[in-house]
Amino acid sequence: MRGGRKTRKYTFIFSLITLVLTLLYFVNSKSRVVLPLSQPKYHGISGGYSVSVSTGKTTVNHGKTKEGRENAITRGAVKQCNDAVTWTSRDKPIVGLLGAPGSGLLWLRVIIEQLTGAYSGSVYHDFPVEFKGEGHKQKVLTVMSYNAHELAEMQYGIILYRNAKDCVQTHYITKQYYLHNTNTSIQDFHANFNVDKWTEFAHWNINEWEEIYRLYLEERLPYLVVMYDNLLEPKKIKYEVSRIAKYLNIGVKGQLLDCISNNAYHFKFRPVLLNRKFDPYGLLSKSEQKRLPKFDKYIEKRLQDINKKPEPVIQWENEVTV
Repeated sequence: MRGGRKTRKYTFIFSLITLVLTLLYFVNSKSRVVLPLSQPKYHGISGGYSVSVSTGKTTVNHGKTKEGRENAITRGAVKQCNDAVTWTSRDKPIVGLLGAPGSGLLWLRVIIEQLTGAYSGSVYHDFPVEFKGEGHKQKVLTVMSYNAHELAEMQYGIILYRNAKDCVQTHYITKQYYLHNTNTSIQDFHANFNVDKWTEFAHWNINEWEEIYRLYLEERLPYLVVMYDNLLEPKKIKYEVSRIAKYLNIGVKGQLLDCISNNAYHFKFRPVLLNRKFDPYGLLSKSEQKRLPKFDKYIEKRLQDINKKPEPVIQWENEVTV
């Protein structure tokens, strides 16, 4: 009898613990969304990327199409076109390198360093190893900033434009999972997608995206506007890089230009994966979903109007070869 009572007692305790754990799992899972783990293969002229469903790991085969370039997640540098990047005397006037978080500004910064052979500076101190000019405004060709007010002495600026949806989503991924320069598991990202965190983040950062670009436009400086999507297009990246060189008044040999155009996607900080099968903006309120295209349309039109004007060429105070 005692043995039977003891057995029933342990059975009851075990059942109670199981019930509590089940309830805790249910409550926690209410704030999560299960994203599809499998991804389609994106094939460019020479490949794309694929995802192993069993491991969640990404296999990168860098293609030459926009899809193949944009949808890769491994971000370490594997190619250099210019090994002679150094300090420069061309640091006046100050040229801002501008964009919103998630716009690909770090990637463009690497492209410009490779193009010009000069270090780029920043108002921040986040990447002193990757960028020798980090935290500097002198002896650097451009100075990166996400806020026009942080660079009040700026007289020229290169604005990198990327639409709000892709900017905010990329910023969320890099901020949550530190994907600036590392490998990661797509499975981990999907399994840990938290609705509450995402909706709060998206709400504030959509407003920030609009404010950032509005501030740039209010400055009315002789800007050069670079479209992010063009950097992903094999037929357009060379044109954009040539425009940057002309704006910076830097002579570039055709061989270097070809190398950068063909290999920019292999530089550090190249684009992070965006899951096109899942739209996290469907989780936002209807009013926020309606605001997004209005913001994009207004800002993009204003920036395109800038590009319709004759493009300025910077006149450096110190004409020393970089």
